[in-house]
Amino acid sequence: MINGPLFRRVQRVHHSEDGQFYYLYLVIDIYSRMIVAWEIHEKESAEHASQMITKACIRHGIAAMERPLVLHSDNGSAMKGGTMLSTLQRWVWSAHSADQG
Repeated sequence: MINGPLFRRVQRVHHSEDGQFYYLYLVIDIYSRMIVAWEIHEKESAEHASQMITKACIRHGIAAMERPLVLHSDNGSAMKGGTMLSTLQRWVWSAHSADQG
């Protein structure tokens, strides 16, 4: 069960064998440290972030929760994209980026 605010991160990761960089998309429950969702992609995009959030909301029944969740995030391009923002609005989330204080 999700207990509180969530933290979303996109981290660039170097693969030692093929020399490529991949992007780890990760959402963690701040209070319980439970990994709510994670995916790895070859590029960073708002579409990937949006799809991951949508799957996590369905999997964890977030739409049925009594209060909206807060999603803390860095101020990266994947978080600022219109696709991601509309996904957060659809699932009644409150987004909080690093530059908001």
